[in-house]
Amino acid sequence: DGCISAVADADVATQPAAPAAPTVDVDDPTCTVATGTITITSPTAGLTFSLDGAAYAAYPAGGYTVAAGAHTITAQNVDGCISAVADADVDAQPTAPVAPTLDAIAPTCVVPTGTLTVTNTAAGLTYSLDGGPFAPYPAGGYTIGSGLHTVTVQNADGCQASDDIDVAAAPGAPAVPVTQIVE
Repeated sequence: DGCISAVADADVATQPAAPAAPTVDVDDPTCTVATGTITITSPTAGLTFSLDGAAYAAYPAGGYTVAAGAHTITAQNVDGCISAVADADVDAQPTAPVAPTLDAIAPTCVVPTGTLTVTNTAAGLTYSLDGGPFAPYPAGGYTIGSGLHTVTVQNADGCQASDDIDVAAAPGAPAVPVTQIVE
């Protein structure tokens, strides 16, 4: 018959937008902490996040604690739209240098100071004697007095190792001889 109904209106919502890729900051492992931390520095309100393809969840307070390696993070909004991937590369934990091997020449009756030497010095390391400032290893070693001494070695990453040595006191002079003249 060709009859036409009344018009029915249908509103179609616009396509929801995907959230922006998260902006991340990486704190790499240190000499004393083997894991790194990935923090999201962009807004997180109303979003959930997926680390390395895991299920989407709320952003954890303090960020993500992760092992060294390449990591990915995506954000998901309430509409289910997913952001582009944000990459976060976490460096490997820096290694500590080998602890110094110490040797000492104790003070003598004639020389009131001793000499402390490190027998396994290496290029690129700095040394500290008894908590002093780090500096290149001195030619000829350290001039020291008797007692307990600590040498700490530090590499370019700031990792440290140390060792102690106890240096003997200078020997005392013998007692003054007592003389007597017999007539």
